[in-house]
Amino acid sequence: MKTKKPTLSVSLHEKRSITVVMNKNSYDLLRNTTFSLPPIAEAMMPKKKHSI
Repeated sequence: MKTKKPTLSVSLHEKRSITVVMNKNSYDLLRNTTFSLPPIAEAMMPKKKHSI
């Protein structure tokens, strides 16, 4: 059935988004551990990946 293909596509996209979120969380955790930034400063920062 061709109706299942969009569903699969969405599932793959969701999976990818979850992976990105997990990566971002672990990256933020690493950055917080390294630099000890307060949550407010973390929230105010733009979504840029600064090289450590």
